[in-house]
Amino acid sequence: MDRGPKTRTAPNQTEERPLPAELDFLRDPGLEASLVGSTALYEACRREGLSLPPAPRDLDVAWKLDLEQGRRLLEERGIEVSATQGNLDRGTLGALFDGFRVEFTTYRGGGGSAGERIAEDAARRDMTIGALFWTLWDDRILDPLGGLQDWERGLIRACGDPEERIREHPVRALRYIRKVTTLGFYLDTRTRKAIRALGPEIARELAPEALAQEVRSVLAEAASPGVFFQMCAEELILARLLPEIAPLFHGIPAGRVRHHPEISQALHMILVLRAAVLQAEKQGLDPAGRHKLLVAALCHDLGKGVTPMDELPSHPAHETTGLAQIRSLFQRLPGFGSKSLMRLVQSTTRCHLLIDKLRDVRHGTLVRLWDKELSPHRKDLRLFATLVRCDQEGRMRPQDLGLPVPPGHPSSVDWDAFEAGMVRDLEELDAILSTVSGEESARRHPGDPKALKRDLHERRCRALKNSGFLKGS
Repeated sequence: MDRGPKTRTAPNQTEERPLPAELDFLRDPGLEASLVGSTALYEACRREGLSLPPAPRDLDVAWKLDLEQGRRLLEERGIEVSATQGNLDRGTLGALFDGFRVEFTTYRGGGGSAGERIAEDAARRDMTIGALFWTLWDDRILDPLGGLQDWERGLIRACGDPEERIREHPVRALRYIRKVTTLGFYLDTRTRKAIRALGPEIARELAPEALAQEVRSVLAEAASPGVFFQMCAEELILARLLPEIAPLFHGIPAGRVRHHPEISQALHMILVLRAAVLQAEKQGLDPAGRHKLLVAALCHDLGKGVTPMDELPSHPAHETTGLAQIRSLFQRLPGFGSKSLMRLVQSTTRCHLLIDKLRDVRHGTLVRLWDKELSPHRKDLRLFATLVRCDQEGRMRPQDLGLPVPPGHPSSVDWDAFEAGMVRDLEELDAILSTVSGEESARRHPGDPKALKRDLHERRCRALKNSGFLKGS
């Protein structure tokens, strides 16, 4: 329940200010400038001694100047202004300062006092924890909608009428769920019901680029990205927005219980994505590397979503039936990933049942696997191994169901050693086969591409057999 407007004054006015020196002019009372959103929330929590949100990366400024007034003021101070048409439509100008971005937005209210403008602006923002204002001219925190209380309670709540907020910007429905996922919060009941009620409108109005960005943000920020997809499924919007992914969260089994004690494919996906996040952190992957791994994890079982009902609980050939689903996902979501990433993810999907069994595969099959799937992605060989590790770790233990643990079951594996062994096998296989070049085959069969290809394949098979790489060689 809202407590109404609140005002909090800083206990120590001498503490370090968040503004760079170039923006100190924003303290002029005539501008009525406030820091809004994550910066104001962070400062409010600091003053109250509460658990702090993630440190703000950018600054959002709200002020009473309109676009032209703001542009003139910034340019007079030598500040280079940039803005997309979308930013201009919502009254926003942007500028860069020492590597971070500052956005200046006209208050979304009309006339009246500064307090009235702030109250009206707050009512039209997306969620209450982002509707706090740090008024720069008098150094106060204004919290008209009780956002700090919602932060304390761990609650994501739309500002005002949730249906109005979502209709204004359909992407907000996904942002509410994303914030719940990344912060580990709960979703306000009215907000949740609005998402479900507006599902068809959200699917119809949401731009593919915005959907792609939300999925990317979830994979980049959430400790357990699978929860986001599960919550979207619970509110009946996943099938409308991500039909390639939705079947995995609609109750199908992951496989036979002896292989997947977790039973549910949804739970398996949640656990696999969680394992991928942990490995990305452990390996110190940069954002691009994390995105590669998380997308591979998200896509590796898409084939299970098209398994005929009469073949369940097994999913025969799901590593190949999912390739079309991957292509559809990438093509529908511009900005989700490049064509080269799509090809990499298709290769990891095709191979994820074989990477831990390379020494058991026949010579010819292994040469074809290396030639088609592994050699084009030589710099990402560890990714193949890490994905297989995450896939195996994303299974519950048989003993959790009261079942005996069979010898060699993944629940008893040393995962670091398991992954390291796969990496060694991949690197050794690559070293053996990459030394057999096509130049000799070209000399033997000039002008005959089919014969050249056949000769090169046979030479690589002999090299693999003579290396002793395969068991029984």
